[in-house]
Amino acid sequence: MNSWKRWHAVFGALAFFVPLFVFVRTLTVTVPFWDSGEYIATSRILGLPHPPGNPVYTMLGRMMTLIPIASIAQRVNFMSALASALTCFFTYLIVVRTLRRTFEDRIESGSAWLACLVGGLTASFFVAFSGSFWDSAIEAEVYSLSSALIAFTIWLAFKWWDNLGKPGNDKLLILITYVLGVSTGVHLGTILVAPGLLLLLALIRPAYLLSGRFWSSALILLGVFAAFGIAEAMGVTPSPVALVVLIGGVAALMVAKKDQLVKDNLATWWALAVLAGFTVQFFLLIRSQQMPAINEGMPATLDAWKDYLLRKQYGPSNPFDRRADLWYQISHMYFRYVGEQWRIISNIGSLDLHSFWVRLVNMLPFALAFLGAWWNAQRDKKTFWFFVAQNVIMAPFLIFYLNFTDHEVRERDYFFTNSYHFIAIWIGMGAAALLHSIAEVSAPGQAKAAAPNAGASAVAAAPAGPEPGPLAAAPAATWIVALALIGFSALPARAGWFEHDRSNFWIAQNYAYNML
Repeated sequence: MNSWKRWHAVFGALAFFVPLFVFVRTLTVTVPFWDSGEYIATSRILGLPHPPGNPVYTMLGRMMTLIPIASIAQRVNFMSALASALTCFFTYLIVVRTLRRTFEDRIESGSAWLACLVGGLTASFFVAFSGSFWDSAIEAEVYSLSSALIAFTIWLAFKWWDNLGKPGNDKLLILITYVLGVSTGVHLGTILVAPGLLLLLALIRPAYLLSGRFWSSALILLGVFAAFGIAEAMGVTPSPVALVVLIGGVAALMVAKKDQLVKDNLATWWALAVLAGFTVQFFLLIRSQQMPAINEGMPATLDAWKDYLLRKQYGPSNPFDRRADLWYQISHMYFRYVGEQWRIISNIGSLDLHSFWVRLVNMLPFALAFLGAWWNAQRDKKTFWFFVAQNVIMAPFLIFYLNFTDHEVRERDYFFTNSYHFIAIWIGMGAAALLHSIAEVSAPGQAKAAAPNAGASAVAAAPAGPEPGPLAAAPAATWIVALALIGFSALPARAGWFEHDRSNFWIAQNYAYNML
């Protein structure tokens, strides 16, 4: 193992094990308030939680309950801790890989590669210790597993990008769609990553989406969906099973008749992969008929199952009919949450959180995020527009779609967890940009970076380029700043520990016991 791989493995291990240690140390010892108790109970008995159901989460939770360590609640809670640590690890890999593309393919400076590693670790720590992410990581909730799947699919997409032209590489695109199909059994919000991935595909291989076979396949499949939609509008409710069988049959027929490469028939393969993944939802129909003790919505018939998946019990929602002032939804129900994610310090002497100087220090992560976004835009426009797309979908689009009222029953910050995730990625890139700039000042020429908009050959070769120079050869000033940035990224853990430590949290269980 060469020097680069050893350091990469060390930093990757830190990106996984440090968050995991923190999450396990602060893990909820028993049942907390809100939905977690429901997920713990349904995992224990393979029951059905509130619509639209979470069959994959429930089945994985059931597997966790079989581990003969700790209590049932702690076992299911630990699944969130593990998924959250995996999210941090894949975030590290995504950021390091993105940063490596911003440097020349034949660079011998240890400073440049140190910047990549520090940027990745900084991003993973800022993801781990953001307030909402940490909340979900220490209790039984679907958002941690959803975040892990989002990070995993992005990593798969970048792996596909790194291996363009290699035999069988396009199969990763099919795997991504399959994972997204399965992810509907964890949380429907996971599929929000799909538009950004589609944009990345269009930027890297536009010919794939301009293929005549792609659009002919897509139009046929869309025609099948349209036919079912028209039938339902006319009062004839088609069977969901018939829809799956028909689409699967049409797709299979097109594959058989069009024996082409994946890129020539991508829409058909995607349809098959999504359908295969979506079949996990049949668990709800089958298990409901067995009448478990928790059987919310009771989707035991095809019509009830369809209404359950479509969340019919919550009533219609029209996002164009705003339920509160739009600026209130933007400022109070989003920007306020963003501002609360990373607390670097709680006070400076007698100055508290409301003082100007404490607020200024706590704004430093956002300064790094803006620097990272600028660096990303200057040096790798494809990944920049990919991250822009993800930020737009996970923030403005969700603000519009969720349409929160001004009298919500609790804070709704967790809905925007993935938005904070992508902001943290830019924070990591900002840390790398700062470190690289200091390396250039301290040792000009030793940290030479690629010019903006580096050629395609350099970009393609970067991930598999020559062995980087030894990191130990980086200037002392660079190492000092690197350690300072890593320490800085860990400060939110210190500031948020008391608020997130649930290792002795018994209030919800005692409250329930007293009520009963």
